[in-house]
Amino acid sequence: MFKVFSVLVAFALVMLESAKVFAANIAGNSLAVSAAAHTVASSHAEIMSKSLFFGLSALGGGLAIGLGVIGAGVGMGSAVRGALESMGRNPAMEKKLIVWMITGMAIMESLALYALLITFILFYANPFKAIILK
Repeated sequence: MFKVFSVLVAFALVMLESAKVFAANIAGNSLAVSAAAHTVASSHAEIMSKSLFFGLSALGGGLAIGLGVIGAGVGMGSAVRGALESMGRNPAMEKKLIVWMITGMAIMESLALYALLITFILFYANPFKAIILK
């Protein structure tokens, strides 16, 4: 939430500075406009590249956790359905089926946790952050 708010604030600041340059251009102050436009353009490009980096990191993290959890959820649902159908056909195998079902579900849940780990890495320990923010 904080990252979204900071991106919105940065966008608002860039738009405010751009409006100042536009107003100075209309007023006819061409020397002040060229220096101010150069400063605003360089700061605008820097802010936009940082905003794009954090926005794409958030998008990648959301896709990672979303797709990872969908896959794990479908796999767990299929495993539980299969185990329940088998228990309905042969109730004597219930204890063995539950053990193997829970083992399989633990492996599937670990895949969802790996997706969560990738999301946390993209949000908080992004290896490209040092390159982009220098």
